[in-house]
This record gives sequence, structure tokens and C-alpha cells, in this order.
Amino acid sequence: MRVAMCCLLSIAAASAAEVPDLGLSAEPGDVRFAFAEAAVAEGKTGPATSIVCDRLAERLSLCFTFDAGETRRYVTEADLGAWGIEADEVRRRAGARAKEALRSERPASTPIEGGLAYLLSAEGDGLDAAALAWPQRLEELAGGPVLVAAPQRHTLLAWRSDGGELDTIMAVGVRRMHDAAAHPVSPLVYRHDGEAWLVWGQARPPSAGATPVP
Repeated sequence: MRVAMCCLLSIAAASAAEVPDLGLSAEPGDVRFAFAEAAVAEGKTGPATSIVCDRLAERLSLCFTFDAGETRRYVTEADLGAWGIEADEVRRRAGARAKEALRSERPASTPIEGGLAYLLSAEGDGLDAAALAWPQRLEELAGGPVLVAAPQRHTLLAWRSDGGELDTIMAVGVRRMHDAAAHPVSPLVYRHDGEAWLVWGQARPPSAGATPVP
């Protein structure tokens, strides 16, 4: 029995060591359902039809991904079984990589008139949504309270809120990016209250005007 247990532990350790570098991806709120539907249509069953995601806010989820050659792939429940780890370990590993990325010059800061700036991450390497896992770092980088948006896959925008014109301009830009995107995520703008991401507002579709509605 001792030998068998030893062997089992060795196998589990080997599986865990093969876990790839994990990333985070901002996705629509219904992404888990959409993925399951597409996976079933492809003939997949069981754990392979379920992806590991967390709901962050209205119409916004944070999913975990890894590099699968020429594409990034969602982490599925089947992957957890193959790696011999739980979903919490995926969150821990992805969160650690997110913090490492945010300690560098990422997301990049672009100055705006009036001493403000907006931050952008759009590299498609699995870390563009890293700031969603560490909102306090965004405030440090921006120099104050921020508003955040993920209008399309692999794109995260954040800016230091001015409570006025800049917020309106950025919200309109977010709406336009979302509506024109091949893989839209959310047209909403979010803020963090210290505990959770909340909806700040959105720019209405062109037919309804362009004023953000907090």
C-alpha cells in the first residue's frame, strides 16, 4: 500500500509540473454557455465542454487560458483532470502571472491633455486582462480612481476618471470598439469599489444618443 501511494503521489506531481503558463481573458458573461453549446456541436462530452471562468460583473467574465500552439485555448474541466489540479490552483497560477506582468510597464500608459492618461493592454498573449485581477495596481499606474472596459477580446482599457468629458469620450470609444469587434466582450464601463467590479455605465447605441448612463 505504501508503495502504491508513493507511486500515485509521484504521478500526481509529474502531472502538476506539466501545467502550462496560464493567462486570463475577459469574456462575455454568457461565455460558458456559448462554449458548452459549441463543444457539444463538435461532438465533445463531459468535462471537455466546461471551461473554467469566474463571473466578474454584469456581462463580464474572467476565463483562464493557455498557449496551445498557434492559438490560445480556454482551460476546461478536462484539462484540470489531465493536470491533476483544482480550479483554485489555476486561479492562483494565473493570478501570480498577472501580478508579475502588472509590476512591469503594463498596461502601457498614453498621456492625455490635462495631465490625465489612459492605459491600454492589447497584445493577445493571455495577459491583457491581468489588471482585472489586481485593480489596485491600475489605480497606482493611473494615479487615481479608474474606469475600465473590455470592449473586445484581448483588449483592456482603463483611464483615470475625470467625472466629465474624458469619461464620456472614452465610453463612446468603448461602445464603438465593441460594436465593430469580431469578438466583442462588453460595451459596459466598470469601476471597482474596493471589493468587486461594478457597472459604471455605458454609451448608448448611436440611435439612442451617446451619453454615458452611470
